[in-house]
Amino acid sequence: MSNTQIAAYLNDYKEAKILDLPDMEGQGLADTLVKCVEANPQRFSDNLLPFQGVRNLYLSSLLQGFHNAWRDGKEFDWAALLKFIYQTFSSERFWIEQYETGFNYRNWILSTAADLIREGTKNDKHAFDVQFLPLAEEILLILVEKAEPSIFAPKDSSLNVLSSNRGKVFSAMINYALRYARTN
Repeated sequence: MSNTQIAAYLNDYKEAKILDLPDMEGQGLADTLVKCVEANPQRFSDNLLPFQGVRNLYLSSLLQGFHNAWRDGKEFDWAALLKFIYQTFSSERFWIEQYETGFNYRNWILSTAADLIREGTKNDKHAFDVQFLPLAEEILLILVEKAEPSIFAPKDSSLNVLSSNRGKVFSAMINYALRYARTN
């Protein structure tokens, strides 16, 4: 299947409901997408445009697959991926979707994008090319502006702050700054 066909399939997919849990619809396919991207990330990064319109659940899974692949030492087209993330975050449609019940998949996307940049700048032996640092910076600036603060219980504050969207963005910014300093 081409990426266009995969994206169309994701958009049309209706998972059979086993339990009456609307938030779980599509989760099985989302998990499969993570594994497919993780197994062959270059195949997906070759043409990301069709995925621009998929549901946020699947967009989150797509990014998670790239994150897992990078941690496993696999290579892919960072330029295409960072452009895709930037285009997604530059879209008004992405930010206007409201989540009244269930999972806020947009937060998953923000968190995973920050994790990707953190992983891609963390280790100079396995980092994306320095020519992509300006685009990564643009993404991080959008994230720091748009990521909403998390509400957490005071007893868990240190762990929750680090694992919150903003915590992940700030962690990515630190790794980005260190990578920038080491290469300039």
